[in-house]
Amino acid sequence: ELIIGADANLESVASGAAEVDAGVRTELARGRYIDGTDYGIMGVFSLLQHKLTESVQLAGGARGSLSMLDAPADPFFPDKEAAKSSTFGWAATAGITYYPMETLALSLNALRGFRAPNLEDLQALGEGSRGYSVPPSDLDPETSTTVELGAAHTGKTLQLRGYIYGTMLDDEIVRVPTTFQGQTMRGDSPYITRANASTTRLLGFELGARKRFNGLWLGLGVSGTHGQTEHGGDEEPASKIPPITGSASIGYDGPKKTWWIEFKARGEGPQTRLSAADKQDVRICFGQALGCQETDGWATVDLRGGYRPAKWATLSIEAENLLDARYHPYAAGVEGNGLGINASLRLTY
Repeated sequence: ELIIGADANLESVASGAAEVDAGVRTELARGRYIDGTDYGIMGVFSLLQHKLTESVQLAGGARGSLSMLDAPADPFFPDKEAAKSSTFGWAATAGITYYPMETLALSLNALRGFRAPNLEDLQALGEGSRGYSVPPSDLDPETSTTVELGAAHTGKTLQLRGYIYGTMLDDEIVRVPTTFQGQTMRGDSPYITRANASTTRLLGFELGARKRFNGLWLGLGVSGTHGQTEHGGDEEPASKIPPITGSASIGYDGPKKTWWIEFKARGEGPQTRLSAADKQDVRICFGQALGCQETDGWATVDLRGGYRPAKWATLSIEAENLLDARYHPYAAGVEGNGLGINASLRLTY
């Protein structure tokens, strides 16, 4: 099977900002972005899937993308003249899946990714979650290379899955401290800008299992990622890497699945590996002072159930966070939902 396609995304920016003091409004030189900027991304892609033998399937794909920027002179920075630029890049994927038996699949995939700097990277000026952003002088596209190895068993009563992957990011666009007009801070916010890191390395895994005993079933899942970034000869933990995440569930399906019930526990472990930018991110240090050294782990319990009195009617009920625990999902910037109950009735014909 061969799929070929194309897409395009074109943006025209209107941006402004003003300060209001004692009822007096003062227009600023510019907003977060440069007013009148045009930015677009166009791409062509293809995907090919081929069944080599009864037990071997191949897949491959590629994408070429062109990003274009047309920006007026920056009124806030007189040395930044009007600029027109274009960047071409490509991404690709290749994989093989082997089925030694009907219920077992072994897969090996290699992927190459590409991302050109976007408007937020190139022009952002103003307060953000990690500090006061100042536009960079120059940025290169970032590229990634990933290798993934996986296995999945899909039996009638037992399902297992496991994946491990490694990713190398070159020229990753990261936030770094900077100075502006000779200062490192604007009030309580540090000045930051975007820069290309030398290399970021990621190693991750995902495991899952589900076992059925007649109407009773059990489920488990866990995933995690370890990341390290090198920039300017120094190394630190990669930014915005979530902690170990897991879930466990137990459920029961009634006769002919006319009703069902499920208890599910889910949560995250603490994250002790924070980058310098993470420690200044209000979304990550939520509920703590900026400069936090780690985030707290959390766990909640949910209850779901349903009843199907007829083929055309389904009643579902969900009780989220049964213990009304107070928690903060990693990098969410808000607290998780408290105890909540939802009910729905679905009718089909």
